[in-house]
Amino acid sequence: MTKKVFHEIVVRLVEQANLAQIEKALKQDDFSTGKVQAYCEVLDTIKDNLLVEYEDYDLAQYGLADNLESIYS
Repeated sequence: MTKKVFHEIVVRLVEQANLAQIEKALKQDDFSTGKVQAYCEVLDTIKDNLLVEYEDYDLAQYGLADNLESIYS
């Protein structure tokens, strides 16, 4: 997988997580809450792996620089 493809996937996941956060605010149900939590876990796993294995990656470029738990809580 190229860096460009990886970047596009992560950007798409961040966009979907943001949409799920909006849906959660509107519906306020367990499913929407779980969906946001799942996106947060996936993005946090990606972030952790980037920090450990690829120190030269710019997390801000991927929308992962901030505390994800505080964004998607």
